[in-house]
Amino acid sequence: MSIDKGKPIKIFVMCRNKKRELNMCINSIILRTRHPFEIIIVDNASDDIDTIRYLNSLSKQSGIQVHRNRNNLWVLGLNPALKKYLNEGDNSYVVTDGDIVLPMPRGGMCWLERLLVEMSNNPVIGKLGLSLDLGYLANKPLFSKTFEREKTYYQNLKIGDNYIAPVDTTLALYRTDYFVMNIPRFYPGHGVLAKPHYYCCRTADSLVAKHVGWRSYSETQTQRSDDVSKVICFTLMGAYLDEAFLEKVPLFYRLFFKFFRPISRALWAVLVLSLQLIWFVRNSPTRLNECQRKAK
Repeated sequence: MSIDKGKPIKIFVMCRNKKRELNMCINSIILRTRHPFEIIIVDNASDDIDTIRYLNSLSKQSGIQVHRNRNNLWVLGLNPALKKYLNEGDNSYVVTDGDIVLPMPRGGMCWLERLLVEMSNNPVIGKLGLSLDLGYLANKPLFSKTFEREKTYYQNLKIGDNYIAPVDTTLALYRTDYFVMNIPRFYPGHGVLAKPHYYCCRTADSLVAKHVGWRSYSETQTQRSDDVSKVICFTLMGAYLDEAFLEKVPLFYRLFFKFFRPISRALWAVLVLSLQLIWFVRNSPTRLNECQRKAK
């Protein structure tokens, strides 16, 4: 992937309520990004009045679009926005949750320029996420499992300076041909829908972002209705929820999540496996490794 220094990269920011975190995220993008960019905020049916007013104000700013979904669709909500705003000439794009704060420029380059350079230098990296600052999690019993899980990723093999490790919907740069569907399209379980010649990586610990959402998990239950909505949505999508977050919601919804999530996850797995099988049949045996084929 060559870098066109004049071509804006589209940054898709997913949100639902939580105006404070979203404001921190958007400000960090605007103030700490030197490469040309466009912001598309994908709002999953926010119903908090402060967030709605904030989104209305953002929609009037140049370089920012607000795409509003009628329902809370989690990653599925990205798909109509990707279809609407990505063009054929786009060879990469960024997706992030609305609670990520980006690092300051360093060594003459901003975070986006560094991601683009790393992906350009390593053609087998199809998705490159920013590593997360784990300092907030250390020595906090509520986050002990999260902390231990996150630490294991930085013991993995590396491609260049980047760790081969999963990245969920925290910030990552994607190649537009990363998924087996040949178009940017997200489903629950999308992490395993990468074409087999592409790796998903995290940056070295010299390039880290702050996950301010972790801090809100340990705060008082001031947004219980929003938390419950998230549990219901993630249960139906078969998605992962941090134990620290689940501790905030009533027992009924914790049990609802633990019982029904495996069922939802199994159903989505059938779709994911079907998409993988379709791609394999269409490309086997000579077109499975596109990087190798293009190098001939």
